Amino acid sequence: MKIENHICHTSPPSSPGGTPEEKCTESSGVEADHGNHVTGIVQWGDPALGPGQLHAIPMNGFAHHNPAFVPNNSYKLWDEMAELFSAVLDAMAPGGRLEKVRVINWSAGSMSPNDANTLRLWTNPAGQAYWWLAHPTASCGGDWCTPNNEPGWLRELAQIGSNAAQISARAQRTGQGVLIVQAAGNQSSTFCVPPGQVGCGFAQIKSQNKSEFAWAEANGSSDPWVGPQATS
Repeated sequence: MKIENHICHTSPPSSPGGTPEEKCTESSGVEADHGNHVTGIVQWGDPALGPGQLHAIPMNGFAHHNPAFVPNNSYKLWDEMAELFSAVLDAMAPGGRLEKVRVINWSAGSMSPNDANTLRLWTNPAGQAYWWLAHPTASCGGDWCTPNNEPGWLRELAQIGSNAAQISARAQRTGQGVLIVQAAGNQSSTFCVPPGQVGCGFAQIKSQNKSEFAWAEANGSSDPWVGPQATS
């Protein structure tokens, strides 16, 4: 697998007169481990893949997890995710460093009420889940609030999904066409309702209410996208 460190746009200098900073910096820890894991699966699926046919795009410089957004159910900043997609698709255009690439695996999402490592809802220092603090009663149409029915969540996802549809359309026009693969991220085990009660039941979260590209497909986008579903 080849690490592509220099295809990304640079950020403005951190100080006046400084040098623009490269935003693609090599990942480490959980993100790097996950990248290696996915690469192994792809290589297992197609042993004929040789050197230079698998590329890793470090995204640390594009993923700023703003803790202030956690109570509002957000995780990564979508404008940075869109910028990363733009940089990668630029490199996939004819004559670009990645012009032969046909598939993007996107193991991320712009909105998540839960920690991606534990799959549990984000909690405050006291161990209380931010989501249930914000939605302590069955106030979403008489039902418990989840990404399936929480108005603020669905409104934000619609904005992001509309932008994801534009990215998908651009991917279709790039070179011979680029397929985007994004895990649906709809782990229904995250939401057990009524919350905190013995015998609560898992709410089945629909992928189009969790993944921006699934939202785009469910709302009219016909551009190529694949979303593996969760089974829990």
